[in-house]
Amino acid sequence: METGHFWGYVIGMTLGLGIGHAAMYGAQGALFANLYPVGVRYTGLSITQQIGATLGGGLSPLIGTALLTAGGGHWAWLIAYCVGVAVLSALAATRLRRGEAPAAQGSTAPQHLQHLPERTQVP
Repeated sequence: METGHFWGYVIGMTLGLGIGHAAMYGAQGALFANLYPVGVRYTGLSITQQIGATLGGGLSPLIGTALLTAGGGHWAWLIAYCVGVAVLSALAATRLRRGEAPAAQGSTAPQHLQHLPERTQVP
């Protein structure tokens, strides 16, 4: 970004958003849909998205500015913060569980199929 080459910046942003951003958001719908049981799926996703946007999107610029100021304009503290958030996110992702609906009483499905997560797709 500090090279002063406008087209290099445009190409970098286009590739970053077009490939990296799309690769991340392309799978999120399916991932998020399986995190919560059907009965609380909408509420769970809504709360997750709202808290994540507030903490990540709202406070991160303020934290980043404070870290740049504290570091005298050097990026070291800001980079450490970004790495810390990435590590915390990776640890949280390892703890994800698939949201499974409890088997209904008197279900006629075989035992090995009763605890499979409900599908959101029409057969």
